[in-house]
Amino acid sequence: MAILMATPGLYRSHIDLWNECHPEQPFIAQTGKTHYYRHLVLAPGTSANLTLNTMAKVLIHNGVNPREIDHSYTFSVNYLDQIYVDDPIHHSLFNVADNHCLHTLQLHGVPPAIPEFDGWTLPSKINLIWMYYFKSRICSEENCEIMDASG
Repeated sequence: MAILMATPGLYRSHIDLWNECHPEQPFIAQTGKTHYYRHLVLAPGTSANLTLNTMAKVLIHNGVNPREIDHSYTFSVNYLDQIYVDDPIHHSLFNVADNHCLHTLQLHGVPPAIPEFDGWTLPSKINLIWMYYFKSRICSEENCEIMDASG
């Protein structure tokens, strides 16, 4: 996910491809103050097979605004920078991703941040209680939707 977020324009190109392949169901970003996201449910042992395409589809299905992905650029670059040097197993993957990030950075520049998102803080205990309350009301075992990321 961090590679997707740290590559300027990559999520937008996935949206364009989605719209081209699914003209009957074009991407629509969620709007308003409250957004609802369905989580991806994976079978045990399948997380190693996640791809950028799968992650992009999850974001597209949830209507995640590209501006939100752009806003996470700085965090993602710092995150990748921290794990890039300490992970010899995935070093070749990170090399390819880093080269692609640098190339798209030259093409698109640094994505703009969303000023309204600045100053984010950790949720308070009251916020957490409200989140658990709404989760229990919205997603019980009987009516929780599970998104299929394959389509």
